[in-house]
Amino acid sequence: LSSASFFPVRFIDLYRMGEKDRKREGRTVSFVDTTPFVANEERSEEIEVPDEVKALCEVVERAVVKGLKNKERKQREKGVKEGTAEGKGHFSMLEHGSGWGYTSTLLGQWFPNATLVSLEGNSQKVDSHYELLEEAGVNNVIVGTSSSTPSTLQNLAASPEFFEYQISHHIFDLISSRASKAEIQQGIAHMLSLAIKTFLDVPSGMSISIASTLIKDPLPSLFKWTDTYLPSVHPKQNFQNFWARFLEELPALGAKKVNLLSSSSRFVLNREVVMISMEVLERKVNHHYKSELDGHKRKYNLHYKNSESYLTREEDGSKIIYDNFGITLITLMRLSIPKMMTEKLYDQFLALPLYEDSAPWNIQYHAGVLRYVDKDSMDNTLDKDASNLYQVILAFMNYERTIKDFGRCSKHVPGMAAPYVGHCVGSAQVDFECPDQDFPVPCVDGQCHENYMSCLKSVRKQENFEGTGMERVRMSTKQTQQTIEVTNL
Repeated sequence: LSSASFFPVRFIDLYRMGEKDRKREGRTVSFVDTTPFVANEERSEEIEVPDEVKALCEVVERAVVKGLKNKERKQREKGVKEGTAEGKGHFSMLEHGSGWGYTSTLLGQWFPNATLVSLEGNSQKVDSHYELLEEAGVNNVIVGTSSSTPSTLQNLAASPEFFEYQISHHIFDLISSRASKAEIQQGIAHMLSLAIKTFLDVPSGMSISIASTLIKDPLPSLFKWTDTYLPSVHPKQNFQNFWARFLEELPALGAKKVNLLSSSSRFVLNREVVMISMEVLERKVNHHYKSELDGHKRKYNLHYKNSESYLTREEDGSKIIYDNFGITLITLMRLSIPKMMTEKLYDQFLALPLYEDSAPWNIQYHAGVLRYVDKDSMDNTLDKDASNLYQVILAFMNYERTIKDFGRCSKHVPGMAAPYVGHCVGSAQVDFECPDQDFPVPCVDGQCHENYMSCLKSVRKQENFEGTGMERVRMSTKQTQQTIEVTNL
């Protein structure tokens, strides 16, 4: 009952459902009780953690090891050479309500190639977590000071962030006395859609049964659906499938099939680990976390099916496969990581090669380090070209100055990502865009050009060909001369 601050009042009221009232919404839900997981042999130099934390980590470890073996097997079937793709302990995990940091620190020790992201709103606990990580020598865990509030979960679910695993220690934090049933359902469903497998660290059905007997007037109507028992003879059978009933009532959010697995801990009888496995998932997402702040309007559809995760771009249907799991730098920044971690990541960013699109949504935190993940440009570094950057910019500036003196510099092309490239050639006659970054400048000649100089040269060539360039000047000069001669007469 340690985590129950009278959670049963809202919880049982919201989710008490008889068999005839349950709505499966086309989903397949199974619930299986498993035997307790037997701990591995004691690891050397392992941090000391509470027994219930180690029990939870062992349940997670069993699922992760099984998942890693399946991943390596599928890579072999696809002909992927060892060491060239994800595997060998590489996976991503999000932790909600990390507390003092025992869980992710221990898992970070066990899986040094994993990417572990923890969220904790208590700054004192975050500081303690980082101290524990330093003491344990763990470098693949990062902690954000944002809580997993319904708003945060909604923003994450609207982003392309997707994890292989996640752990939630405080699911009851989402159940507020001010929130409606629909709001609570939506918040938890948003959380579940963030990962392929979710582990809920929750009170057991037995604990909830006991807690329900503690509620007295003025709330007796909440419990008309069940009898009240003494703790010594509480009716465990009434709550045996409590978590299955709870999860069945959540909105699907594209999850066509959900498998539930209850694993009881032999260390702490009042705790339970519920594992939720998404087999089919689809959700509409934005360009990146809180992309509206940056003016990005591009939309994607995130899919998970048959162990494959990928995005499809709405505008053209192109496919982006999740072959490297992690979390983008822009998301970490907006989840408020402490300054000490910001400084560490800044050093890592400066050490990266220069790429074409090193925006924070193309930089991924993976296994403790930053890396560039934009597939369209990751094979081309620009460090050598950067040495000529000043000369190139100066050349564009001076060229534009001379074009202005000729009176041939109109307005600039709107919406250009880089300065100078589209100067002087903007026109109301141009009603098309140029998505190819090698030729980004729309020109009045109807073509896309690499820069404004190329556009000006093409337009001038077209003018001369049509007799509107030098021929027009000659005609104008001849007419002027004739006017002068008539005036002299």
